[in-house]
Amino acid sequence: MAKKCIICGSKAELCVKDSSEFYCSSCAEENFSDINMLVKIEEDAVRLNNFVEDRIKSKEDEEEEDSEDNDA
Repeated sequence: MAKKCIICGSKAELCVKDSSEFYCSSCAEENFSDINMLVKIEEDAVRLNNFVEDRIKSKEDEEEEDSEDNDA
């Protein structure tokens, strides 16, 4: 699902880190003195995906350790 700018409703390209405030490039430039403070939505999605993958791997590792402990 495409994110929309909270100001104009256009397709959003940037967001405030760890928030649901999304902005298109032109609204971000108008409302922030430094758009480098914002995160590209694509980068945020990659960061979230990595977090989920790490959690899944951690859970799998715990299950393997539990299984090995029960076999011993």
